[in-house]
Amino acid sequence: MEMTRFHLETQSSDVVKDNMLNWIKNPQVLEALGGGFGMEKTITKEEFQKYNYGEPIDIASVEKYK
Repeated sequence: MEMTRFHLETQSSDVVKDNMLNWIKNPQVLEALGGGFGMEKTITKEEFQKYNYGEPIDIASVEKYK
């Protein structure tokens, strides 16, 4: 059985806030939130499905999540 894996940024609590999973749209936003590549956490599909889906975070809305 194949397992699907998803990656979450773990150093910025703003990516997952109030059980809402927000999508980071580009590396500049990731950096602006204090994160970076190599700081991910792998989770199962089942864990991923427990989150509600929030809005995408782009450079125009990044201040709202700091």
